Amino acid sequence: MEKNTEEIRPMTKPGVHSQFLEFFKGKSESRGQTILDVGAGEGALTKSLYEMGHLLQACDLFPDMFKYPAVQCDEVDITKTFPYPDHTFDIVIAVEVIEHILDHEIFLVKPTGF
Repeated sequence: MEKNTEEIRPMTKPGVHSQFLEFFKGKSESRGQTILDVGAGEGALTKSLYEMGHLLQACDLFPDMFKYPAVQCDEVDITKTFPYPDHTFDIVIAVEVIEHILDHEIFLVKPTGF
């Protein structure tokens, strides 16, 4: 099934992604970081980071919603152990994700395989 990339929309309040990207540009190395985008939604933030020159992997509970074909999006339940080997990613981001989790400690404290 071909994915429509023309309509990739942030699934956040307006301005959240642009504010995150400005912060991220000032804090991270300029290019080539390996990044996991947790709760990637349609892939809007994934696409922006990819276009900045980073290596991206995305995951979401509903990967069928993901629309950016240049990056793979895996089905991952963030309250369980992630399916990636340890030390796979330089950076893990989860923008506008935590409010969707009932037990925050599972996501924030439990070893997840990064």
